[in-house]
Amino acid sequence: MLNKQTTLYLYRGASSSIEFDFSNFNFSPSSKCVFTISSLCKDDKLLQFEFDESKKYTIVIPDEFTATLKDNKYLYNIMYIVGEEKYPQCADSDIIVRSIVNGRNSN
Repeated sequence: MLNKQTTLYLYRGASSSIEFDFSNFNFSPSSKCVFTISSLCKDDKLLQFEFDESKKYTIVIPDEFTATLKDNKYLYNIMYIVGEEKYPQCADSDIIVRSIVNGRNSN
């Protein structure tokens, strides 16, 4: 059984950065890891980032995106993809969205 990863926190209407350390990950040729944010119903992929090199990445989730998040909880997962094969790297894990004063579109 796959384990959940760390709960991520995003702030509605503000940019957030997340660091991924793939420096010890052994990518095979034509492979990648895909980080996906989805709603709780899992039918829609709201945002995706792809990683294909053994290094540290810092992604920025812009305030334009977080301002559109209406719910307070979302899910993320990381999938390792080699050709047509997909290998989950973690169980669906939690994203908590919090409101913040002076965020984009805040009153």
